[in-house]
Amino acid sequence: PSVFEALIAKVRSGVDVVVASRYLTSSSVTGVTDFRKLSSYCANKFFSIFFPIAGIRDYTSGYRALSGRCLLKLYDEYGPGIFQFPKYNFICTSEILYKFTAVAKRFEEVPIVLNYEQKETESKASTFKLALGVVFLSWHLILNGLPNMEGEC
Repeated sequence: PSVFEALIAKVRSGVDVVVASRYLTSSSVTGVTDFRKLSSYCANKFFSIFFPIAGIRDYTSGYRALSGRCLLKLYDEYGPGIFQFPKYNFICTSEILYKFTAVAKRFEEVPIVLNYEQKETESKASTFKLALGVVFLSWHLILNGLPNMEGEC
């Protein structure tokens, strides 16, 4: 619950996109296989090298808060087809970040403590779909560049 309070507080203070990051000093993750940790690390490292966003280290975390005014601006531009990669597992979380670069100016992170041992259901995350999503999203960003809209939210 405290991570949600931190996310909301940041948005209320004027931050447009806040990510609960696994890669901050006071963050921790337990109950995840080493292979899954490595897959996530590689995807995040790839995005940080080739498509960096200032203030972001965790491109694949699903724990985040987004400015409502920015989301409305994106919806006005793209409509219901705003996200193109939802079927490639959790890569849509990265796509959301890149779409927000068109309208958002402030990106920040807060630490998160994740304990997957307390999770009641098995993860539906597929490493293959994540890798495929990284390839497709990267190709899309290479061909089209980062979204570019005039103004900000």
